[in-house]
Amino acid sequence: MRAPRRRRGLEKVARRHFQRLQKELRLEGQEGLPFKAGPAHRVDIVVVPARTGYIHPLKPAEITRALDFFGPLAVYGLRSVEMRPTSGGSARSQPIARLRVPGRVVLYEQLISPWNVRGLTQATIQRLRRAGASIEEGLDSARIGWTPEALKDFVLFDGLMHEIGHHLIQQHTGKRTARVMRTADHERRAAAFADACRTAWTDAHSLP
Repeated sequence: MRAPRRRRGLEKVARRHFQRLQKELRLEGQEGLPFKAGPAHRVDIVVVPARTGYIHPLKPAEITRALDFFGPLAVYGLRSVEMRPTSGGSARSQPIARLRVPGRVVLYEQLISPWNVRGLTQATIQRLRRAGASIEEGLDSARIGWTPEALKDFVLFDGLMHEIGHHLIQQHTGKRTARVMRTADHERRAAAFADACRTAWTDAHSLP
């Protein structure tokens, strides 16, 4: 009987944090958005293998599990999550994820840890450390190390859920087939949404 009790506990925590996710995007009470926790519609997961020297930190099953956890708000209007290679470049210019309208989030392959990166700002260094990276700062570069779990969480929250935050803002504008300009306010709201998702996920999965 322990498994059903744990599942009910996870669902209870998820529902408790659901309203916080709405609040972070300032979308409470907006028409057309689902604001009740419950089953989510199916989102296609597309996988294009990573190149040599790169990995896809998340597995398709882990993406599906996260979308199921956050429920209908997270997947509203979302058509697919696509794991794809990039066109190359340094770790500094390496994208984590990108929203492609309408309703596609692309998660890019990531360099195998460690990363040697030049020109990082202190704000970026602090963000990476909060995400679980270990960073050795040099005179003009930094060595960034990731455990497999920390890199998964980084891509899940700073990548996928951040872009889903932008996707929901996009849905609210009514411009669902044309990309809207990302303002500083949109970035703050998407970042707050991703942080709230990380808190909800961590709290739920820390249950005994």
